[in-house]
Amino acid sequence: MKAKDIIQYEVSNQDTILLIVNKSVCRVFETSAYWLSKHIPMDKLYNKYSRSLDTRMIYAWFSVRRLNKVLDELHAKGFHPVARKEGYIVLKKEGAKPDDYDEWRERVYDGVMVNQVYIMEEA
Repeated sequence: MKAKDIIQYEVSNQDTILLIVNKSVCRVFETSAYWLSKHIPMDKLYNKYSRSLDTRMIYAWFSVRRLNKVLDELHAKGFHPVARKEGYIVLKKEGAKPDDYDEWRERVYDGVMVNQVYIMEEA
């Protein structure tokens, strides 16, 4: 999935986790990272900058070896798979509202939670 597709999805995301899965890692961005960090202990959050889109994105990642455990934990928190295709899984929690998302995002960008900054190139 390209950066512009992820951003387009996350702009209107309220109640889902878009989990990008590749061979070795799983990643979540923006609202999806918010939901994941609220329900799964995450050691670090990261900040990526896309030059081509001139925007920053918060993201989190974990090893694909943890995927089944993470899916089980999210299921226990009310998130259920609604789409699964090669390269991504979408989990949804009915009625979920990211009420404190803006405050969370501000704290992340203020550096309270961000570990590193990476430049993301458009694929």
